[in-house]
Amino acid sequence: MELVWSIIIISLILLYDFVVTPKICKKKIYSQINNIGGQIIIIEKLSRREQLYCVNYIVNGKLEKAIIRFNIAYESTWK
Repeated sequence: MELVWSIIIISLILLYDFVVTPKICKKKIYSQINNIGGQIIIIEKLSRREQLYCVNYIVNGKLEKAIIRFNIAYESTWK
């Protein structure tokens, strides 16, 4: 019985990590770009192990590129 519970818990953690977390990160990226009046061209996840994204977007008619890293609390660092 313990094995079944362990498998269920691990499955839920993996589901959260591979499905929910990317959606939260992309939503935050869209929100930030929209706040500065930009339009997103593409969001590309750079790493499976980290929440690291490359974003191409247009703001004021100029193509911009940003690398965004999210920590465990979903706070972002833009470069």
